[in-house]
Amino acid sequence: MQTFSLEAQLPERDAKVKRVRTVVLRWDQNLDSRFSRSGLCKTKSLRVGQTFVISFIVPAHNEQAVIGRTLQAIHDSARDVGQPYEIIVVDDASTDATAKIARQHDATVVPVNHRQIAATRNSGGRAAHGERLFFVDADTFINPRTVASALRTMDKGAV
Repeated sequence: MQTFSLEAQLPERDAKVKRVRTVVLRWDQNLDSRFSRSGLCKTKSLRVGQTFVISFIVPAHNEQAVIGRTLQAIHDSARDVGQPYEIIVVDDASTDATAKIARQHDATVVPVNHRQIAATRNSGGRAAHGERLFFVDADTFINPRTVASALRTMDKGAV
């Protein structure tokens, strides 16, 4: 599987330090059959007309301080590229208002109790309906340029 990296701004945890995290986005043309064989996907991916549906999957644990801004950045970016999308927040045993804030931002919330990031992401993959899955950390603020670039790269065959 090929991967590519895109940079997105993170919130400043310390006013003196700005950080940038590399976000790895993956897409596989054979996603349905691969996930079905592995038991990770229980439904077939959807298409809206001829446009791919994008699923933004956000694993989260006690992220109430940043989840609202993250989800707003996803909404703004997805609307700007003009593709149908969904946002899934996989709430991994949060004890704060993470799930409530996610719902207020029109995200589907999938509650889990894994306390393991890989299992949490996989739960989001199972719940997703899109053919293109974007895994975005809960404290990462994506932008339209990042999403558009990722989609162009995927259109050229990157997986």
